[in-house]
Amino acid sequence: MAIKLTNKQREKIDEGGWIHGAMVIEVQGNDADHVKQGLGDHIAKVKREEGIELFDIQAHEPKEFKEGIYACSGDINFLAKDFNVLTRLALLYSPSSIEIFEPKELKIPLGDAQNILVDISNIVTSLAHAVFVQEGQLRKYRSENPQDNPK
Repeated sequence: MAIKLTNKQREKIDEGGWIHGAMVIEVQGNDADHVKQGLGDHIAKVKREEGIELFDIQAHEPKEFKEGIYACSGDINFLAKDFNVLTRLALLYSPSSIEIFEPKELKIPLGDAQNILVDISNIVTSLAHAVFVQEGQLRKYRSENPQDNPK
C-alpha cells in the first residue's frame, strides 16, 4: 500500500535529501500485555531520536507464536535525515526489517561513511564489553556459590 506523503515530507526528501522508508519492530516476551506495552515504549524511544520522523504507525495485537511466548510488531513508515541516522537506528533498535523507498540511489559523503563505521565499531565494542563484564560476574558468582554450578 502506497503511503501519501505530506508536502512537507515530500520537500524533505526532494530538497533535503531525507530517506523515506518503512520498518518493522517486534517485541517478544511471556506476557501479552507487557509485550504490547514494550512495543509502545520501544516506538516512543525511536520517536525521540534526532533526525528521524515516524508516521503511519500500525501497532498489531500480540500473538502467541509458541506456548507461553508472545510477539507484537509495529509497521512504521519513517523519514530519516541521512543514512548515518538510519544506520544508528538499525544498530540501536534492531528492527526486523527495513525497506528504503526513496531516494532510489544513496550517495554517502566520505565523512558520513567514516562516522557510520565508527558508530558500528563503538556499538559492537560496547556489546563485547557488556558480555565480558557479565561473564566476569558469572565466574565470580560461581566461585562464591559452587552449590549452584551445573554438574
